[in-house]
Amino acid sequence: MLRNRGTNAEAVGKLEAQYKLEQQDKEIQIQKLEVAKKRNTSFFMGAGIMLLLVVIVFIAKERKKSEQLLLNILPAKIAERLKRKEHPIADQFRGASVMFIDMADFTSFASDKDPKELVSMLNEIFTLFDVIAEKHGLEKIKTIGDCYMAVSGLPQPRADHALAAANMALEVKAHVKDYKAKDGSPIRFRIGLDCGPVVAGVIGSKKFIYDLWGDPVNMASRMESTGVVGEIHCTENFKHAVYNLAYETEDYQFIARGSVDIKGKGKMQTWLLHTEKPLISTTIL
Repeated sequence: MLRNRGTNAEAVGKLEAQYKLEQQDKEIQIQKLEVAKKRNTSFFMGAGIMLLLVVIVFIAKERKKSEQLLLNILPAKIAERLKRKEHPIADQFRGASVMFIDMADFTSFASDKDPKELVSMLNEIFTLFDVIAEKHGLEKIKTIGDCYMAVSGLPQPRADHALAAANMALEVKAHVKDYKAKDGSPIRFRIGLDCGPVVAGVIGSKKFIYDLWGDPVNMASRMESTGVVGEIHCTENFKHAVYNLAYETEDYQFIARGSVDIKGKGKMQTWLLHTEKPLISTTIL
């Protein structure tokens, strides 16, 4: 009897010991699972943060690209106003100088040219004009076919807008006077200038463009279309604006063109702008 009781107690003790061991193993397994869970949570949190950072950097880069594209289309100050949801934009300027540059006989020249070659040539010419415009502080407004339009005196007003426009026109003339296409065909240009009050701004809801309106816009266009090939044709109003600002008037020589019939205006005295001062020593592009 006593032996049986001892045997039973020993068996119970073994069972209790085994139970304790099993409980300890379970606790160890639970602890391991908790550690793994924390590790996985940390990993996914870290991965999530990294992904969020990548997304933020990507969005920032895309936003920068969009802003740069906007700056390529619009003046910086106008782009900032559009970003602030200011629209439409219309500003009055008391004085600005408008310039049109156009290729003479472009239609006949382009009739037998390869389109890609033609676009490449226009890109080269307009890029040259862009560089000269930036040098003299003019704002490129747009290109229409083979016509290039720029303005001085906006969106940042400047008292010497006529001088800046005159200097750009003279430098453009100096650069393109001997310009030839790849096949050797000479390319000639006409340049028209006028100045006065204009309204400039952005209208519409698609394909924003900074544009301007006013009599000087129409007159500068008329000066170009009725101009002399290879010359800078301007109004008497522009001539007076240059002389009123120029310290050395001999740098700007205005040769009377005579009385010219201008659409919507009738007969007008117009002028051809020349200079004797050196403008370029090397090509820009």
